[in-house]
Formats: sequence, structure tokens, C-alpha cells
Amino acid sequence: MASLLHEIGKDAFEKTRDIKAGERIFCLIYWFTTMAERVLKEGVRLLSLKDEPVNDCGDWDDEKIWKEGLPSFEEEAAKAPSEIGLYGEIQWAAGLVRDGCNPENIIELSAARYRKSNFQGEDALLYYMLILGFLKILKLSPRVMEMSLLPCLSCEAEERYQDYKERMDAPKLAAKRESLFHYDPVFEDQEILSVKKQLEEKIMQADGKMIRRWLSDIRKHNITVTLHVLSPEAKQKVLSNISRWDVDDLVEDWEETLPIAHSDLMEVLGKVLRILENADSYI
Repeated sequence: MASLLHEIGKDAFEKTRDIKAGERIFCLIYWFTTMAERVLKEGVRLLSLKDEPVNDCGDWDDEKIWKEGLPSFEEEAAKAPSEIGLYGEIQWAAGLVRDGCNPENIIELSAARYRKSNFQGEDALLYYMLILGFLKILKLSPRVMEMSLLPCLSCEAEERYQDYKERMDAPKLAAKRESLFHYDPVFEDQEILSVKKQLEEKIMQADGKMIRRWLSDIRKHNITVTLHVLSPEAKQKVLSNISRWDVDDLVEDWEETLPIAHSDLMEVLGKVLRILENADSYI
């Protein structure tokens, strides 16, 4: 069966040898990647509602997550961007996944459909990448979706895809930034309020050099958790001393840490406060 897939790929690359990869292909990779992320997130959400037991690593197995998220996968496939084209092919392949078709059968059926449809140019490569994407989902590896599809591009096209991805992510990141800046919960717990006040005072009194020194000693997860309790002004001062790329990472991660148990929050805040106090002692 692998040889059938190889034949499709070889023919598709031959038909696009003189064609520069365009935004239809970039859109396909981006859609597959973000769709897989949303399905996994929905699977995790549903498992958490069921209070399902976790494995030894404190997480759920990918197979269990994927099975929970499968209904949302069908919805996501139905909303495939029109820019990609090949809508009928996407729904056909999604139907095979929905019906539990195994990878070998999908390859065999896809090869027959490829030959019958006689795809040309960019459509040929898009179809091949579609099959690769759906096979990766079936093998329960959606976490590495983008990595699996990027080898279909030249180095030059991969650079252009990264620009496309950044452009597509920008509105979502901007919205998440706004949510982070305006997230200012009211705490009634005196322990939290006391540590929150101490942290904010130290941050507002520190210069940029000192804040960057603190940040270099604090784990990324702990920075993300600490941002939850800081005032908008303190958040802004912290984030203004982090590179744009690192800020984007924090913005992507911060919603994932909600909700935070009181004991976990106090443990993180205590660690961060001690780092700030220890740094002060060396001034």
C-alpha cells in the first residue's frame, strides 16, 4: 500500500515541477493543522467533563482524546475553506475516516480515485497532501500534522508558508492578547491578594533590565500562571520586556492554564516571589 501512496506522490510532484506553490496549498496545511488542534482540544475538554482517569504521565492517551473529539472533526471537515477547492474530495476522505476505514483501504481507494479523476497541476499535489493529512489523523498523530505536510514544499515555499501562517494567526493572537490584558479577576483569598500586591509592587518599581533578569530565571509555565493574577499595568510592563515571539507563545498558552487550583496558584506565585526577592538581595 505504501507503494501506491508513493506513486500518487511521485506523479503529483511531476505535475507540479514547474508550478510555484501558492496559497491554496498553504491554506490546506494551515487548515489541517488548526483543525487537528481544535479536535484535540475538544477531545480534552469532553474527557475533563467526564472525569476520565489519566495515564502515568498525568494525561489522556491520544487515542482516547481523538475518539472523544471525532464528532467535532466531522463538523470541521464540513467547514473546509473554499480557497482550497477540492471540497468534494475533502468530504469524501473525511467520510472514510468517520466510517472507520483503515489506512490501507484509504490508500487503495484514494489511488483509484486519483487515477480516475486525472488531477492536474496544483490539484494533483493538493489531493496527495489531503490523503497524507487524513492518514496522519487516522494514525492518531494530529499533533505533528504540520511537520508531516511541510516536506511536500520546497525550502522557498516553506518560508512563504511561514509568512502565510503568521498572517493568518495575527488576528487570533491579537484577540487573545486583548483577552489576556483585560483578564483581571477579583480575588477574595487574602493569601493570593497579599502575594499579588507584593509582585505588582516589585514589577512596577523595577526597570526593564531587572524584569528581564527575573524572567530569565522563571519557568515559562510559571510566567503564564503569574500573568493571570497581575493587574493590566503590571502585565503590560512584564510583556513589554519579552520578545514578540515569546509573547505570542505566552498568549497562546495562557488560556490553557485556566482554571487554576488555589494550591497550584499559591505554589507558583510563591516560587516567583522568592525569585524576585532573591534577585533583589544581589543588587
